[in-house]
Amino acid sequence: YSGLVTGILQNMQDDFVQLETGDMQVHTPTYLERPSLHEVLPDADAILERIEGLGYQAAPRLLGGGLAASAEFSSGVTLRGLDPVREARITRLAQHVKPGGAWLDPADPKGVVIGQGLARALSVGVGGELVVLSQGTDGSMCNDLYTVRGVLGSMAAGTDRGTVFLLADSFRELMVLPLGAHEIVVRRPPEVLLDTAKAAVEGVAGDGARVMTWREIQPV
Repeated sequence: YSGLVTGILQNMQDDFVQLETGDMQVHTPTYLERPSLHEVLPDADAILERIEGLGYQAAPRLLGGGLAASAEFSSGVTLRGLDPVREARITRLAQHVKPGGAWLDPADPKGVVIGQGLARALSVGVGGELVVLSQGTDGSMCNDLYTVRGVLGSMAAGTDRGTVFLLADSFRELMVLPLGAHEIVVRRPPEVLLDTAKAAVEGVAGDGARVMTWREIQPV
């Protein structure tokens, strides 16, 4: 029985790391306690380069909130702007798209991916349209029309029911956010211990950044 429980917990950990958090994340010192569209790492590109210089994989994420609406229904959502090339190196999200759909593609700037829970709530599937409404960094009301490229399989509840994935450039255009990133997700080489990797990333992230492992962010 204990072996079964251990296996279940290990699978939960693997899914959490490979689909959500990575091994660790970099934010501003107060972002996790007080998330804000304005709270970005202004030198995110330089931090990414330094982390990758360690031999680690890293990807930026842009995070915001808004309302997603289909022809009949609407729901509050988290908007997650991604670099699909870098994201594919650190998570298995692209492989988690259900058959018949596709992951984000820079050739399709108005294409989005959503969880199956949100797809059900909005009664929309692949090829369906979503209007996303939010407020930009300049205080203006912003909205745009997107097409659902893919629907993800089973995910953590919050992601499944309430996240819209879109290209980072599309997020920047919608939310009037030209520079920076809210989050940098990091994967270490398998032979490097988690605490050792955290110390290495802290060494290159800079004084204005906070590094936390997945265990510190949300222990399983």
